[in-house]
Amino acid sequence: FLAENTGETHQHLLTEGAFESLHRRYAVDEYDINDRAYITDIHPIELWMAGQLIKNPDATFKELRAGVVRMAPDIYKWLEKSRNENLKTRHVYTMLEQDAFDYIHENWVEKGFPFRKLIPSYATSIGVSGDTPSALANLMGIVMNDGKRLPSAEFTHVTLGKDTPYERNFEFNPDEIVQALDPNIASIVKENLENIVQNGTARRAKNAIKFSDGSTWQVGGKTGTGDNRIEYHDRYGNVTLSKVRNRTATFVFTFGDKYFGSMVSYAAGEQAANEDFTSSLPVQAFKQIMQDLTPILEEKEAPEWHAVEVETQEPIPGDEHKKGAPSGAPVPQV
Repeated sequence: FLAENTGETHQHLLTEGAFESLHRRYAVDEYDINDRAYITDIHPIELWMAGQLIKNPDATFKELRAGVVRMAPDIYKWLEKSRNENLKTRHVYTMLEQDAFDYIHENWVEKGFPFRKLIPSYATSIGVSGDTPSALANLMGIVMNDGKRLPSAEFTHVTLGKDTPYERNFEFNPDEIVQALDPNIASIVKENLENIVQNGTARRAKNAIKFSDGSTWQVGGKTGTGDNRIEYHDRYGNVTLSKVRNRTATFVFTFGDKYFGSMVSYAAGEQAANEDFTSSLPVQAFKQIMQDLTPILEEKEAPEWHAVEVETQEPIPGDEHKKGAPSGAPVPQV
């Protein structure tokens, strides 16, 4: 292996004798099943079963179950050693919570959760799950589309080597639509998002989209503020040390019948210690931005053609053969 020292790189070789010594010291039989499970962060039964299947790939379920029953007293002997009933209970509840969060993570991944692991914590249990802004926006899209996750793409066509013998054309091939959420649940969430804007913490966005004729679009949204710190506690629960990591404020939103997104205000490191902004900041930013976007939306969402009545003269004799709209007909106008 290579190690850096005083700016120079030195190469250290592990001798054969040292290698054998380390191999003996950390051999499998030097540790019981519980210690090996702790080191590998794998449940003892899973670890034991993996070893059994390596030795005997044709082992039946009945044989494996019988082996688990025999080894169970050794796996849970730590429960008998401790005289502290509260400590044992806490350990058991911790194991149950970890298993529960594994199940929750599998469920969230199906909904588009972007991370490989979900941290079992109180913060996660109330919804502070470290989602990326894009993942939050995708969730809003699922809610807007009756629980369906529609395919998305940043571009739909790529051409390489145009007008050469090596020209290649690639077209976007969207995935199938996935029913990620029950439509009834999506409807309830959408209704609550709109209520939060009407009567809750996102009231600033209530009339953010107002068109020239005075009409408005319904806006839905959810706010959230995070003051993220690492705290160290003494045995009595008092905070002995607090390190600020960052501060965030988020607003996820829907409007109209097909628009959705997310907005995040963020302060990192030591800068966050002096910040006290809340989720009202991204809500206000959304409101300001929509003032510029509303005219674009109004033009984009307006019908392509409008029929208008115009006054016309009587037909000129001899013009009846000319092609075109008859006198008095509505004239299309962009």
